[in-house]
Amino acid sequence: SDEVAGCLVALADAMQEMARHFVSEPPCWFRSLLRADKHEAVVKLDAGKLSRLGASVEAQVRVVKRIMDFQQRPDTPEASIFRTEVWTSKDLLSDGLLAVGDLTKFANTEDGEGIEGLAAVIEQLKKSASLSIADAQNTLTELKAKVSGVFADAAEAQRLMSLEQVELSPPEALPQGIKDIVAKYDKDTGAMNTAVD
Repeated sequence: SDEVAGCLVALADAMQEMARHFVSEPPCWFRSLLRADKHEAVVKLDAGKLSRLGASVEAQVRVVKRIMDFQQRPDTPEASIFRTEVWTSKDLLSDGLLAVGDLTKFANTEDGEGIEGLAAVIEQLKKSASLSIADAQNTLTELKAKVSGVFADAAEAQRLMSLEQVELSPPEALPQGIKDIVAKYDKDTGAMNTAVD
């Protein structure tokens, strides 16, 4: 019994040593496939099989998929960040910014050295991120300008109502300033909707 336990301990030690020895093999193997342009079968593996190759290979495959999406621009959700220069939806912006961070971090590691097309993908993503942020800033500035007009009118109406006791009914009893504000939004029904859309 002690002899069997000793054999099992020795076997476990030998297995750990072998695993430690070969732990760097899958990343090197994938890089060789990548250089030989024979990596597509690995890229198509499902997540379960891919995870058995280790985190380093998974990271390399994620990067290669992004590069392929950039080059081919297929009609897939993952490639949508490359089909438009400005990301106008929350999902596109989120995916694009995550991709910039993920790829930039990867490019600064040893695994990121020499991967063809990686620099071009990062450059395009950074350009789109910059344009998207500028577009969002412009949209918010325009929205603020529209809403500030409505806010100013509401503040003026509130000020006029506080100056005198205002009866809301009949409408003819309202002060002229309030009537003018109401008429502005009553006449141009789109003004209020446009301001808050």
